[in-house]
Amino acid sequence: MGITQDEFAKRLKTTKQTISKYEKGIVTNIPSNRIEEIAKVLDSTPEYILGWETIQKNTFYKLFLWLLLELQIH
Repeated sequence: MGITQDEFAKRLKTTKQTISKYEKGIVTNIPSNRIEEIAKVLDSTPEYILGWETIQKNTFYKLFLWLLLELQIH
């Protein structure tokens, strides 16, 4: 995504150290509201972040638009 831990932490109103702990799996009991905030910053869904979905919402939308364009071209 091209975002630093510092910028990510600022957007979540937390510290770089907390983000690092999330990434390393040191903190495993992340509250659901924090997961929702993380998903929003990453333009994703909580389900995708948690591994419950295999396609992100924006990826699905892009694939749908691509398919529509392909069908119109051919």
